[in-house]
Amino acid sequence: GRYNLLRSTLSFDVEGDRLVIGDPGKGMYFAILDDRGNKVGEFTANAPKIKITEKDKEVLIKRRKYIEGMSDQNWNRMMKHNDVVCPEFFPAFEKIDTADNKIYVQTYTAKDNKREFIVFDFAGKELKRVFLPDARMWTVKNDTYFFLSYDEDSDEWSLNGTTI
Repeated sequence: GRYNLLRSTLSFDVEGDRLVIGDPGKGMYFAILDDRGNKVGEFTANAPKIKITEKDKEVLIKRRKYIEGMSDQNWNRMMKHNDVVCPEFFPAFEKIDTADNKIYVQTYTAKDNKREFIVFDFAGKELKRVFLPDARMWTVKNDTYFFLSYDEDSDEWSLNGTTI
């Protein structure tokens, strides 16, 4: 069998009476639908191709093992029976969130434990690019980025916020 280490999946969110769907499989592509499912807008933006390094692949494997709850032994057993496939490049983006009539796009561009976010209006105009703490669980409200972080030493989660 085949085991895809990183899939390009749709990301969506609701803002008021609009549904925003992002499709990284089509690049940096977004469709905006009204409350009846009619497409009322769409746009694309340039997305740099980010090559997946061996270090990135190790992080993806560690994350996938955690998500799937696999021990090293189970992972190795699975690898014996499957081809683990990793794309050459990251998808155009990982996740979106909408708030305050803006679309916040988490890209795979990273530096200093932070990830790049691109902020668009609903017409597709780029408003801002900013690096924010890398987090798996996050949301935006009132131009504030809220995210959960985990401290392994204390085994505690904390809610954090930073202005965008």
